[in-house]
Amino acid sequence: AFLTYLGFNSIFNQDVLQIRAYALMNVGGYVYTMIQMFEVKIPVEFARKACLTQIDSKILENDLPQFISYTCFAMLTSYLSFKIYPSFGIEYYFRKKIGQDEILLPLLKRRHILKILLKFTAFFSTVHSILFIYTSLKFIMNKNYLLVFVNLVYLFVSALSIKLTHIAFISMDNETVHEMLYFINLWIIVLFYNISLCAIGVMYILENGWYFSCLYTFVYFSVSFASFMCAWHVKNDFGKGLKEANIQSIVIDDDEGQQSSS
Repeated sequence: AFLTYLGFNSIFNQDVLQIRAYALMNVGGYVYTMIQMFEVKIPVEFARKACLTQIDSKILENDLPQFISYTCFAMLTSYLSFKIYPSFGIEYYFRKKIGQDEILLPLLKRRHILKILLKFTAFFSTVHSILFIYTSLKFIMNKNYLLVFVNLVYLFVSALSIKLTHIAFISMDNETVHEMLYFINLWIIVLFYNISLCAIGVMYILENGWYFSCLYTFVYFSVSFASFMCAWHVKNDFGKGLKEANIQSIVIDDDEGQQSSS
């Protein structure tokens, strides 16, 4: 669902940079699917050799249709993405916002990169929130209240990252420094949260061979850290004329829309 939204949003806005990010995420999803199949194969082969339990002989075949379908989907969307973005023009999306102002161009690119990173972070946080709700209910049934508390703390930080993403978007549009500083300072909590998730992912590799868990959390941390670094640069770009240029482009678009309708 997230990839569908990202793809359509990129095409409707003729957003070349986001189209590239969309293609990259499809490739990442393909790699993630491969790792999942590899992860399933290792314990299955171990259990067969050790004769620990009877294993369904078709357990790997059950994942094969998903792998093939996602492979075709990833190849098709990546091909279409790289075919589409040259027709829009590499900087067409940015020129619509600021015209031919070369000074504002890098400022707008940085701001737009931060927005894309935050969209990815919101996606990862939403997935983790669903996971923590499920595990919390499971631990409640087992009356393991310590792990329930830990999961609720993680759930709170995931919800906090989603809220901070919303604050960052508002701050960028209005160029409010105090809101961006509020985002940056509280985002440190999210970074420590992601570091702990990476540590848990490594533990799962050592104990259970869950490779996909470590890869998933490492990408999540990388995106979060990149968002943190980019936010500092975006904050320093406030007050340099980008807000006024965006407002002017909106007014021009409204005038053109009224003229075409009349």
